[in-house]
Amino acid sequence: MEIYDETQPLDLNFPLRMNKMWLRKDSLEFVYYHKHHYYEITCILNGHGFISVNGRRFKLEPGDVVLFNIDEVHGWELTEDMRIFVMVFSSELIFDKVSLFDYEYLRFFEENGSHFVNRIPHEEIYAKKIYGVMEDIYNEWVHDHDGRELMMKSFVLRILTMLTRHYKNSPKDSRQCQIKNEQMQRLQEVIAYVSECYDQKITLEDAAQKAYMNANYFSAFFKKVMGETFSHYLIKIRIYKARELILTGRYNVLEVSQMCGYNNISNFYRAYKKIFGKTPKDNEPQQ
Repeated sequence: MEIYDETQPLDLNFPLRMNKMWLRKDSLEFVYYHKHHYYEITCILNGHGFISVNGRRFKLEPGDVVLFNIDEVHGWELTEDMRIFVMVFSSELIFDKVSLFDYEYLRFFEENGSHFVNRIPHEEIYAKKIYGVMEDIYNEWVHDHDGRELMMKSFVLRILTMLTRHYKNSPKDSRQCQIKNEQMQRLQEVIAYVSECYDQKITLEDAAQKAYMNANYFSAFFKKVMGETFSHYLIKIRIYKARELILTGRYNVLEVSQMCGYNNISNFYRAYKKIFGKTPKDNEPQQ
């Protein structure tokens, strides 16, 4: 099975993309397996087919909703041409820094246990409601109204809240949610510490002490809970803050690098480009 990575960069200022598109049966002769490094929510508008994900195969009908986690491999198999609403977005649309409150919006994505099902049938009440909100998002997407992005984000949060309600009834997943919540609670002091002191020298040992763990255990625990290493998380927080400062136009790149804990400008450029795909200079406001 060949798997294609279809990740395409999202707008850094508003990391969401919406589309209404046709999937043509003639162009999908075989099951097309792919993944991407962002979340996906799709509504079936017309047509029939199947989607394969995590070893399960779901029949798709108009009005169905399907969703995929980050890097979750899925494959389309069409019995006829299919028209869909497809929306992809990254977690940065919801929050820049992790908090327990914002985490709730994406909980069902991050904690999908054995009871999680990628397809929500069109007969279910939340599928019908999500279908309607997806139409609202698409209408905002194609029209450049004032407050367009704020309105779209509010619609996305509405969909995520409906999905949270839809998936809440599984007893096993509820237990997993409780465990994850307790794990996040143990990291809250560390997260607050990084958010406040990102401009200072922060070591793994410093962070572990905040969580009352030894460094080795903390390193493994943080990666398990957050899905990334502590060092990568720290870099991400610093670089996102750097981008905010650069976009104000008040500081030059050297000043920003120092304000965000980088004494070596080369390391700062390297980290910035790795996350955003461009240099700090590229993000400076045009005079």
